[in-house]
Amino acid sequence: MTNKVILKQRDSVSVTAERKFPTIWTSAIWLALFFGLQIVFSVIAVFIALVGSAAEGGITPGQMASMTADLKVIALPTIWALTASNLVITLAAFWFINRKPERVQAVGLDHWGRYGMGMTILLTIGVLGAAMAFTHLYATYAIPDIEAQAAMKRLFEAIPDTIGNTILLFVAVAILAPIAEELVFRGFLQNSLMHHMPPFAAIALASVIFAAIHFNFYAFPALAALGAAFGYLYYKTGSLRVNIAMHIINNALALALPMLAPQ
Repeated sequence: MTNKVILKQRDSVSVTAERKFPTIWTSAIWLALFFGLQIVFSVIAVFIALVGSAAEGGITPGQMASMTADLKVIALPTIWALTASNLVITLAAFWFINRKPERVQAVGLDHWGRYGMGMTILLTIGVLGAAMAFTHLYATYAIPDIEAQAAMKRLFEAIPDTIGNTILLFVAVAILAPIAEELVFRGFLQNSLMHHMPPFAAIALASVIFAAIHFNFYAFPALAALGAAFGYLYYKTGSLRVNIAMHIINNALALALPMLAPQ
């Protein structure tokens, strides 16, 4: 079945039914789950790591508190927590969406976009290229002496360099995080906002929330630009499949290129 036929079938769904999902409350709940699960899993993972370190080294409870600032202790548990939280969100969101066919249609998980593959690729290159160009200019001229992702870089560097940990990092950052973020921020949040405001306002607000929830002040403009690029791509194609695929490719390249670059 072609994308055009699928989209015609999708358009046949009544406007009233489409407006019911997702609602603002639905997106707010999933946003809270996305954020809350990351905190809960992080606290649990770091606590287990600290208790393990204390048991091995005879560390007192008072010393455990100071260890929370030691990236060598908390880096790997943090990645495990990110993996677990995003896996739970991804599985739960797919289950929730697939309970009803109209939900699958509403978020665009049933097709690969309104355009052919060539046009979709060109559109992707255009919008993501613009976001990357903005990020480059911002990092070069706005904060030339500050690395926007310095905290994340230090976290990754503190993880023991093993094949297993590299695979875990790739799964967490390049696969699960993009899927969970697209489901929550585009599939739920942006869609629900578009029921109440013009498309570009919905894209802008969803992008700001997407950037804010990363809690990185210096990287905020770059993250907002990336969020806007993905938001516009989703708005034009109508396909969450395309967004998930492009987000995975983007994160995989961002993770792999520094690893492959000569030291």
